Amino acid sequence: MSLAKHLPPGCAIRRATGTDAAHVSGLLRPVDRAEMEALEGRSAGDVLASAVAEPSPARTRVLTIREQPAVLYGIVACEGLPGNATPWLATIESLAHDDLMNVMWMSRLQIDVWQHRWPTLQAVCDVRNIFHRQWLQWLGFAARGHVEAFGAAGLPFDLYQRGVTR
Repeated sequence: MSLAKHLPPGCAIRRATGTDAAHVSGLLRPVDRAEMEALEGRSAGDVLASAVAEPSPARTRVLTIREQPAVLYGIVACEGLPGNATPWLATIESLAHDDLMNVMWMSRLQIDVWQHRWPTLQAVCDVRNIFHRQWLQWLGFAARGHVEAFGAAGLPFDLYQRGVTR
């Protein structure tokens, strides 16, 4: 199944570029920026630039809305855990309500597509990022634990999983 055939008018998906990463990182919601930087220990711009430059960049895509980069997203296979992967998403702060609703529905379709390849999807969520937690739950992820000191900043994060439990 291709997500492209489900796109609303004015939206397109393509392989992400460094320019897209710079644009999206400059417009991230502050709580998303804080979560990314706490997890990775480097700027959100560096994190997204690295994601685009990975050896397998075909997995890093950009959703454009009215020809402007609005969402960068991808998935990373979990080393040492066959069938497990971690999806990720970075969204600009200035999305209009209707555009955000479209992104939410498209993300649900994309998660379903990825679930066919990776039976278990995992995610972490900074406890300060309430919208991220609600989005994960809406996508069908279930809480699987809590870590008091996680990521580069050693902050509290919740663990989520969707799919097969082992």
